[in-house]
Amino acid sequence: MKSNLVMFSVAGTGISAPDFCVKLHGVGVLMGAKDSTTIRAAIHHQVSDEDVATALRAVAALAAPAQ
Repeated sequence: MKSNLVMFSVAGTGISAPDFCVKLHGVGVLMGAKDSTTIRAAIHHQVSDEDVATALRAVAALAAPAQ
């Protein structure tokens, strides 16, 4: 099945999903909190491969302190 949605947990980061999304927004990455620990990202035709790479780097940077 193909989907343009990605959902992932930030439970191990010590940051709630809404706060994680606020931090992402601060660096230009828009995602939404599905609940207190889950983030929902949507990819559409206006999102480039570079946009996806930028979003992945931003998520990794925010999650890194928890590792």
